[in-house]
Amino acid sequence: MRVFVREVTWQDSDDILRWRNDRITRENSFDSHIVSKKEHDAWFQKVISDSKYCLVIGFNANKEKVGIVSFNFESQGIAEINVNSAPDKRGHGLGSMLIKEGVNYFLAKFSDTKRVVAKVKEHNIASIKSFEKAGFSFRKRVAGAVILEFPHSCQVD
Repeated sequence: MRVFVREVTWQDSDDILRWRNDRITRENSFDSHIVSKKEHDAWFQKVISDSKYCLVIGFNANKEKVGIVSFNFESQGIAEINVNSAPDKRGHGLGSMLIKEGVNYFLAKFSDTKRVVAKVKEHNIASIKSFEKAGFSFRKRVAGAVILEFPHSCQVD
């Protein structure tokens, strides 16, 4: 199976909000509150209009949405990645493919990126494994989180 990505549009906004407020998503998020439509719309507008962010949505071969990958520049040359799989697509082995395709898209667009860093709750083993399968390496544990890193010098397969 293959995953394809493109940048998000407003037509994706409602799906992204629904996925964000999913119980499992909130349990695995560092910010677990339920997001209102108003709060989401303000965030979404910021993300799609600010060059500091890149948000892509993934699709499977049947053109079904499988999740989103977001990137934001933390400091010069370093971007933080966040991933959220569509609730009905979890457990299908798509997470690592979504990450790989998202990283490939991001690095093609922002080729001056030195590193991509993921911060995952340490109990979220499935996410940690997906990042590792996508080429990320463990760096350290910090306050209940695992930090993984993808160096730009390596290309994702």
